[in-house]
Amino acid sequence: MALELACYHHSYVRKGQPTKHQQDTLLIGLGDLYVEFAQLHCDPYELPHSKYSLFISFAYEALQPFFARTEVSRTALSHRWLRLKDAYRTAPKTTRFRRCPD
Repeated sequence: MALELACYHHSYVRKGQPTKHQQDTLLIGLGDLYVEFAQLHCDPYELPHSKYSLFISFAYEALQPFFARTEVSRTALSHRWLRLKDAYRTAPKTTRFRRCPD
């Protein structure tokens, strides 16, 4: 079954470098994973954006093998995460995710 899923999803992968939109999606997904596995009771967008935070370090280690160093440096990820958080805050409430239960 895993092989079938891999073949199915492989057909959607484009050749070449990932776009910035895909990198944003990966960072948001890593935020979701970090909140889940760290057992935090918060929205992923509430994670800190400091370049020395544990979340940014986690994202750096996870993305480093797949991208150029300049695209996934701690500083670049910090700026990207801050931009995504700001965009989330200004988005209409109908497009927001529900908050994590307390």
